[in-house]
Amino acid sequence: LSRMLTRKIGALLTAIRQVREGSYEHRTHIPGHDEIAQIGEEFNSLTDRLQTTEDLRRRFVSDASHELKTPIAVIQGYSGLLKRWGKSDPEVLDESIDSIAREAENMKRIVEQLLLLARIGRYMLTLEEIDVGGEIKSAIDGYELVCKTHNFSLEADSGVIAIADKNLFTECVRAVADNAIKYSDENTTISFTVHADGGYAVVKIIDSGRGISPPDLPHVFDRFYRCDKSRGRDKNSSGLGLTIAKSAVEMMNGTIEAESELGKGSTFTLRFPLKEKKS
Repeated sequence: LSRMLTRKIGALLTAIRQVREGSYEHRTHIPGHDEIAQIGEEFNSLTDRLQTTEDLRRRFVSDASHELKTPIAVIQGYSGLLKRWGKSDPEVLDESIDSIAREAENMKRIVEQLLLLARIGRYMLTLEEIDVGGEIKSAIDGYELVCKTHNFSLEADSGVIAIADKNLFTECVRAVADNAIKYSDENTTISFTVHADGGYAVVKIIDSGRGISPPDLPHVFDRFYRCDKSRGRDKNSSGLGLTIAKSAVEMMNGTIEAESELGKGSTFTLRFPLKEKKS
């Protein structure tokens, strides 16, 4: 009995040392159902959480270094231009200042969206009943105040109540709507519809933009994916908005899908669990 306990404690100490050195993938395997075995199970549960946190950290660092290279290179380039000719050439000075300011804003937006994605991975949901039509109307009111380049319409059935996290719900809708605005022409309409179907509150966001090609369509929710790679930066796109929308809606046990036809526009369909009706 003494040897068995010693082996179990030794195995647990070895696992602790491995994790302390950064081997978060290490797990201990202690047979039996006694207290030491239970401690081993709790230890494995803890290292699972540590591994998840470490994976998120590495992903964040990788994403940030990948996506911030271009704006940093642009800022460095224009800084060099200013040193050489900017002091004596007003045109070069104006162009450099505008470009540096634009790329600094791009960097700020990229970092904010990366931080949001990282938070979603460990976000604590606050599920509540939300009036889907009312929330969409509030979002449209905000867009109509600040976005004068597009029109907005809403067709919503009354009484569509979803169970969702209000903040994440708003983030989903805004991410998809922002994408529709970016990739549709000025003076066109972004349409929203709301109805209930099959136990879900269904939100459709429809634009009449350029549309998405069949090869690109399966990748629209991938991180940093841009369908129009030649104009992605001109459109101030980080390639993260739809990724954020997908991560957020799936956290709330919902779904998101895209349909599109080149030259005719796109429809994004978001589904959120409906409030159960009392029998």
